[in-house]
Amino acid sequence: MISVDDAEETADGTQYIMTTDNETMQRTLTRQTADQAEAGEGEKVWISYLETEGEFGYPMVTDIAVDPSGNYWLVDVVQNMVLAVDGKTDETLLEIPVTGTLAVSQKMLFQRTDGEIAFASGDGSYVVYDTDTLEETGSLSTDCSTENGCALSSDGTYWYQISEDGISRMKEGNEIEEIIMDGNGGGMGSPLNTVNGMVPAGEGEFYVLYAQYESGTYSLEHYVYDKDVPSVPEHTLTVFGLTKNDTVQQAITQFQKANPDVQVEFTSLGKAADEVTTEDIRTLNTELLSGNGADVLLLDDFPQTLT
Repeated sequence: MISVDDAEETADGTQYIMTTDNETMQRTLTRQTADQAEAGEGEKVWISYLETEGEFGYPMVTDIAVDPSGNYWLVDVVQNMVLAVDGKTDETLLEIPVTGTLAVSQKMLFQRTDGEIAFASGDGSYVVYDTDTLEETGSLSTDCSTENGCALSSDGTYWYQISEDGISRMKEGNEIEEIIMDGNGGGMGSPLNTVNGMVPAGEGEFYVLYAQYESGTYSLEHYVYDKDVPSVPEHTLTVFGLTKNDTVQQAITQFQKANPDVQVEFTSLGKAADEVTTEDIRTLNTELLSGNGADVLLLDDFPQTLT
């Protein structure tokens, strides 16, 4: 009846685990220092906000972070709010309303190596706070839609984001989001994967956790910068299908992993098989005859009867 919502580890090796009692839906934060881990011990962290039951039950806090000052940062997805709570006095230091809709199934709160906190605003951008002054220091602009799966991490200089579009690099105050790895070349581009988390492992290195919700499995991938791999593939292969096909998209992802010098562009009509019309086929024929058709055509859902 207990499920794990989030896990964090601070620089001194102290681990924090937030769990939910699936019967009462109350969240509990547990702490274990390195010494306690050796002794097989741990302790509950008292946060009055988690203990207070309101009109809709206990707060639905899905994310936690512990800053270098020992303050707890919480994300309440029902109240659409980010809170900072003093780790010594239990005083609520900040209540920051979020304008967009927060996601329940993925992390929305991220911490830089120097302690700065970034949290998703719910509309694709991030707000950054200094954990020493508890003041907003800037924002990060991105086109990522959080409901499709995104994660953020930082090596102390840049913020890196991973989404189905790839891995991008951003800096506060700079409106440019630089794509350093296209999503078609990695697991993030697979329709079977949803991004669950991302951590830096050094300069140009990342570990990314993916969830495969349909099969109930998870996978961990390691990405390493290779100066010999071109940022823009030398060759392009275009693929067209009458309908969107996750199996084909997965095959394309695997193909590009094995062939990083080839960029595969997959497009479709975006229709179900019974929605394809004679006009759609006529347009496809016109493109083929004019020499503008795709290199590969997928016609496995070609309808028997057209209207």
